[in-house]
Parts: sequence; structure tokens; C-alpha cells
Amino acid sequence: MAENSLVAPVTPIARPQERSWGPVIVLGTASAVWLGVGVAMTVARDNAVDEVRLRGQAILAVGGQCVNPSTAVVRSCEKLHSVGARSEMWGNAARIAYIASGALAVGAAAYLLWPRTKTTGTRRIRALPSLQTGSVGIDVTGMW
Repeated sequence: MAENSLVAPVTPIARPQERSWGPVIVLGTASAVWLGVGVAMTVARDNAVDEVRLRGQAILAVGGQCVNPSTAVVRSCEKLHSVGARSEMWGNAARIAYIASGALAVGAAAYLLWPRTKTTGTRRIRALPSLQTGSVGIDVTGMW
């Protein structure tokens, strides 16, 4: 006994092309490295700030000041200013490292989460006239 049943033809469902994990791994690793650099520079800045605080207290303890220092504290004030400049440099470098880390992390997330464009299997090339003051041409655009 033959059964007459209608069966729809089975067509395979096209799976979306998977993204490469390479860029995500590279950008994520670079982000982590810059985050570590930022943390190290923040620690260096904090150490320099502590040194500035101690040097300032030592100058005040002997009755000195650094606006118009006496000869007894001139060298101490010079060192205080030097350490203060170093603290500022470490702080600026840490900010740059944190910004770089964040930008790289955003890049990795954007690559991973950005929707893929749906391209067709056909390649289209368009040629359009281009009229500009003093020149005429053809603009060719396409998708490969």
C-alpha cells in the first residue's frame, strides 16, 4: 500500500557567517594591557603625591615656605617642585592609558556586537554621472 503524502522539500537554512574572534581577542588583550599600565601609573602618581606631602610637611616643620624660600629650604623646595611635576606627569600618563584601554574595549565590543550587513551573492557596480563646477566625470561605486 503506497501512501500519498505531500512532503515539503527540505531546504537547508543558511547559517550566518561567524565572526572571527581574532580582532576581539587582540583588542581585548590590548585593552587589558593598557588598563594595567594605567593602574601602574596611578600607583606611581600616588607614591609621588605621598612624597610631595611628606616633603611639604618637612619644609613647614622647619618654618619654611616655597613661595619665596629662604636659603635654608631652597633645595628642599626645588626637590618638592620636581616631585610635584613628576606626580602630574604620572597622573596624565595614567589618564591617557585609561582612555586607550576604554577605547580598545569599546572597539572590541563594537566589533562583536555590531550587526553584520546582509550582503547578497551578487556584485553590483554602479556608474553615475558627476557634474561639478569646472569638471564632468563618472563616479563608480560597487560592492565586492
